[in-house]
Amino acid sequence: MESKCRILSHKDECGNQGWLWDCSGLNLEKIPREIPATLKYVPNLEKLYIRFNKITSITESDFITFKRLRKTKIYVHGNPINCDCLHVQSLRWMREIQHLFADLNETFCSEKSLTVLELLQENSFEEFEKKCQTETWLAISVLILLILIATITVVFLAKKYRVHIDYVILNLRNRWKGVYSVESGDFQFDAFISYAEDDYRIVSTTLYQTLTKRGFQISFPDKDFIPGISKADELLRFIDKSRKVVFIVTENFLANGWNSYAVQMAVTHSFHTNRRQTIIVIIKDDITIKRMPKDLRYIWWSIVSIRWPETSELMDQFWDELDCALKSV
Repeated sequence: MESKCRILSHKDECGNQGWLWDCSGLNLEKIPREIPATLKYVPNLEKLYIRFNKITSITESDFITFKRLRKTKIYVHGNPINCDCLHVQSLRWMREIQHLFADLNETFCSEKSLTVLELLQENSFEEFEKKCQTETWLAISVLILLILIATITVVFLAKKYRVHIDYVILNLRNRWKGVYSVESGDFQFDAFISYAEDDYRIVSTTLYQTLTKRGFQISFPDKDFIPGISKADELLRFIDKSRKVVFIVTENFLANGWNSYAVQMAVTHSFHTNRRQTIIVIIKDDITIKRMPKDLRYIWWSIVSIRWPETSELMDQFWDELDCALKSV
């Protein structure tokens, strides 16, 4: 398109000979880039016609070019000049060199019912810039608010679904390492026991010893977790290796946040692997169901719950119930 621009001889009112660069009606969207090079061979360029094109704004390079054309009058009538806040810098450049434009009084803003010359007047332009600054700060405030809301939402969801996210990440990491979930029937342990640290003696001396004598393979953190490896990694690994998961729910257990995490991990694993009735809850300290972790209450219908006997006379019955629950499919 730029190659169709014409160089025409021109005489002013006083009969002085000059030249006119005519790029009108060529559907140009930008100022012709050949102007600077052409000026080397065309002295006394008096007029530059870029009328009736599709030019919406001037760029910084246009601005530099126009500043060099000190004796040239530029005609832009018929172009859809943008006068919105997105083009405020372009309008500032036009205002600085408006003496070079011969027909700004006839050139209308594309979205306003006023001419570009009227907008570039000092009072009008100051008001326009203030409006743009207000809109800019409003846009920035809205953006900051949206980012803040998005951040809060992400943090909330990450906290609410932390275990689910951890579970997926741990599984992906294990698959990357070539470690896959245990197939049904290939379990290394009959049960994995989760408990509060203060209840370690009950597990290590009473539960573990008795269940081992009854022929069960039992796993629990203090016996099997490898030091230096993430507790979450080890928790998922031994839950996956065990046919059942046993929770010793005591006052100490309810007071420990990690145990709530372990409950959620076991429930999540049971859901993802479609293992039903794999969770056994041993209730101690006369704790009511209402005080149980909510993740257990939600699936209470699928859980085997056994209360720790208050007297030694009932211990044999307790072991038989636990034995039966561990052997159940």
